[in-house]
Amino acid sequence: MKKIFLILALFQLFFCISQNENKKLINCIFKQTKKIEIYAFLELTKWEGEKRYMIYNKGKVVAISFPEKYLRNKIILNKKQIKKLKNSLVATDDYIDERADCYFPRHTIVFYNKEDKILGYIELCFGCFNSYATKNLKFLEDSMLFQQKLFEEFGITYLTDTKEEEENYSKLAEKRSLELKSKFNNKNE
Repeated sequence: MKKIFLILALFQLFFCISQNENKKLINCIFKQTKKIEIYAFLELTKWEGEKRYMIYNKGKVVAISFPEKYLRNKIILNKKQIKKLKNSLVATDDYIDERADCYFPRHTIVFYNKEDKILGYIELCFGCFNSYATKNLKFLEDSMLFQQKLFEEFGITYLTDTKEEEENYSKLAEKRSLELKSKFNNKNE
C-alpha cells in the first residue's frame, strides 16, 4: 500500500513540475512576442496551383503570405487578446493522446517578436485535432488545439468549408479526374 502512495506522490510531483515548466515556457515565449496574427484559410488540398504560403530564408520562415482568394479571415490580436490567449494557454492542461490520421489545417497562428520577425507559427486542424508547430512552439501544440472558442471570440468565423466551397471543390476534383484520365488514355494509344 505504501508503494502505491509513493508512486502516486511521485506521479503528482512530476505532473506539477511539468505544469510549472510549461507555464515558464509560455511566459518566456509571450515575453518575446510583440504581435500575434491568426489566419483562417481554405484547406490547402483545395488550392489550385500555389501550395506554399511560407517564405523561407536559410531554413527559417521569414514571411507568411496567403493568396487572397484562399484567405477567409485574418486577425491581428490586440494586447488584451494576447493576454487572454496567454492566460487560456496557461490554464489549459489537456493533452491529446489520440489524433486522426488526416491533416487538413485551416488555421495558422503566427508569433512575431519586437523587430516584427517571425518567432514561430502553429498550423491547426480543429476538425481532426492535429497540428504542426515550429520547434520553439511545439510545447503549445496540444493546448492551442483547445482554443477554438477563443479564436471565434477574437473574430475567426471560418472553421469549415461553406456549402459553395464544397460544391466548387467537387467540380474541380471531377475536372482534375477527367484531365488525368485523358492523359492516361493518350499515353496508352
